Amino acid sequence: MGKPLITDALIREAATQTQTKKGVYERWQNVNGIFKVINPTKIENKHILVIDDVITTGATIEACISALISADGVKVSVATLAVAE
Repeated sequence: MGKPLITDALIREAATQTQTKKGVYERWQNVNGIFKVINPTKIENKHILVIDDVITTGATIEACISALISADGVKVSVATLAVAE
């Protein structure tokens, strides 16, 4: 796509239990607040594409987006390889 890959702006601050056997609410609780933007100037006023391998309930991607939009002027789009039902 010819776009830069930014790998040092968002971190996961805590290891969490696997999401596989959790319900929707438990998944959200498991990842709520675990991501943090550490270099906001790298993403300010940018449109960011977040790529996830599988989206089941969307809890993890929502947690990532919540952190990313804390930086000024950030817009986020999401791409995934699979959606689980």
